[in-house]
Amino acid sequence: MIKYFKENWALGILSFFMYSVALTEIALVFDVENLTIIWLFVGGISLAVSLLPYFLLRLMLYIPLYVMTLYSLSFSGYLYSFSYFFTDWFRSLFAFIFEGSSDHYNLTIMSIILFVIILLLEWQVTTTTITPQMLFFVGYLLLLNEFNDLSVTVPIVMIVSIYLIERVVVHSEVKINSMMLLSICLALFIAIASIYVQYMPVKSALITASAPLRQELDKRGVYEFINEHKFRFMARTGFGEDDSQLGGPVKDDDTLVFDVKQKTPRYWRVESKMEYTGKGWVNKDSSISETREPTPSLLINPEGYTNSYKEPEDLMLHFYYDNTYLPISYGKVSLPGNQGRILYKYNETTDRVNMNQNPGSQDIIMSIESPDYEEETLQQAKLVVPDEQYT
Repeated sequence: MIKYFKENWALGILSFFMYSVALTEIALVFDVENLTIIWLFVGGISLAVSLLPYFLLRLMLYIPLYVMTLYSLSFSGYLYSFSYFFTDWFRSLFAFIFEGSSDHYNLTIMSIILFVIILLLEWQVTTTTITPQMLFFVGYLLLLNEFNDLSVTVPIVMIVSIYLIERVVVHSEVKINSMMLLSICLALFIAIASIYVQYMPVKSALITASAPLRQELDKRGVYEFINEHKFRFMARTGFGEDDSQLGGPVKDDDTLVFDVKQKTPRYWRVESKMEYTGKGWVNKDSSISETREPTPSLLINPEGYTNSYKEPEDLMLHFYYDNTYLPISYGKVSLPGNQGRILYKYNETTDRVNMNQNPGSQDIIMSIESPDYEEETLQQAKLVVPDEQYT
């Protein structure tokens, strides 16, 4: 094992940096906020290929690293069992492969990418082949750049530079000599020059020279196809609660978040935000203190409404994503008890309902009585200006 480590430690360290650079950019596209988990995963498998000479030993480390990384990426603020995680993950994975479903799309894609990363590293350590790995990362980053408008110049330059150093390590058997130092200096020079060339007149010359080719691609509909598929992982329309940052490119998102069995069409929302920052809507800190204690049942009356209601309508909500918020509609909302172990926590200021746990496959039952407005009453209603808390 010591001999194996002496032969592979340098390649393992360089692989860690290359894979970390590439996966950082990939993770940002798929909305992975906890990059530390990604770096720990890459560090763990790089350590495995550097220390463990036998595949079975490496496999015993790969599996828990892979599972715990995916579990951490799927963590959304509450704990849930591994059985639920595996069931949900396998269901999403098979639905994506065989039905093209977008349920848990980001987690599904990351699970495939992390599996490919393990295969690439294993291929590298067993055959001492490094070129396909570099080409894979460069090609995939260029593809992500085309469809998501990323700036991948620096990551690609770093990956190619690390690749050049890896070639020297592979062919010099990790002996520090003048040729290795010269190669490292050459790789650094190429990296700096590649970044600097973006700001030189040669860039404008290349743009001018490639104009005929780009025009031909435009005629054939290549750019139209790219634009139709852009921003899939950027700002999207559809149901959501994060409106703290508005503006920028959007694309319709038809992902099914939850469905409701109802007779009357309704508008569903998560909460009412208090303050517009100039970029989006946020809640004031003062709203946190105006929250009721969790209860097994809940009754919500519309603020300021004193007239009659229509007949109550029983509704059933089913969720397709892991969450603990409960969308509600306008009217007198009644949530009965005895729905498993679910407790409801109601914020009177923002009109938001949170559940103490993810309902999973359990349906949520609620009853809503809609206000019975009369046309004459609405015509005679006075204009009421919101108070200062709505700015």
